[in-house]
Amino acid sequence: MSKITLLSAALRSLGQPEITNFSSQSSPLSESAFDDLLDECLVLLAPNGARVTASFAVVSSGVFAFPELCLSVLEVVDPTGIPWRVEGRTVIAPGATNLTARYVQHVDNMALLAPYAHGVISAFVASRLAMGITQSLTTANAMFEKYERALADARHRSSQEGYPAGSEPSWLD
Repeated sequence: MSKITLLSAALRSLGQPEITNFSSQSSPLSESAFDDLLDECLVLLAPNGARVTASFAVVSSGVFAFPELCLSVLEVVDPTGIPWRVEGRTVIAPGATNLTARYVQHVDNMALLAPYAHGVISAFVASRLAMGITQSLTTANAMFEKYERALADARHRSSQEGYPAGSEPSWLD
């Protein structure tokens, strides 16, 4: 799966022809514009493959810089319970000498993402392009609803990853 394949799937759902590259005359987006939409969608979905746990670099006492590809901090992995907050592209954790966090990162290799994430990304892109391409509010709304359904299904699937079949955690446990 590639970015072009995902954009082509979005275009097909809008009744448009597929593209073969971002520089094609029929491509409604540059690769950079597609990456911006991709990053926005990854932050909303936070799929496996885009979630990473790593140490953050110290900027100054209690201030840690986001790694280059970090889009959004999900949680700080800290057994001491030091309070933390995100400010701009840094994490502030007064008193901390090192910081490890789980975060969503930019992904260029779409093969790293689960197949359900591909459907969400193409639906998200279609919902963002719909009004400009079709000039139809009805189509734009339909594409947004399709995206919302795909997002809900993907979040459900993602929440169950890592559990053996039939052993998903229950509120009864």
